[in-house]
Amino acid sequence: MSGIERLTMSALAPLEALLGDDYPERLREMATCMFAQLLDEQDLQALGADRLAQLAAQLTNTLSAELGGGNFYMHKGVQWRLSQRDRKLVDEFNGSNIPALAHRYRLTETRVRQILAAAKAEEFQRRQPPLFSAEP
Repeated sequence: MSGIERLTMSALAPLEALLGDDYPERLREMATCMFAQLLDEQDLQALGADRLAQLAAQLTNTLSAELGGGNFYMHKGVQWRLSQRDRKLVDEFNGSNIPALAHRYRLTETRVRQILAAAKAEEFQRRQPPLFSAEP
């Protein structure tokens, strides 16, 4: 169960007191997520729920001020997690274990080869500067 799912109405009371009834629903959800995460952090628990609620509200208001006003899409982080998996897969590659990696990561052998090729291209770009760079 995630932090937000464990929150009771009484645990949410300090945050709800700050936000008020007219606070926008999506921002309320963001503040609740931040509050739950802050409450879960052992190093921050000494601050108390009231201060953590203030921090969650301030962080949410900052995000709203900086990113609000237009279409906003928040990425779920799936690509980041996949790239972490892909890096692990590349680290485990020994030159001849594509079928085993495909099985372990529940991918096709073609997809494993694509991941390996992308990692190789990324490494090449990192090591090889552009041939006709504008900089001397």
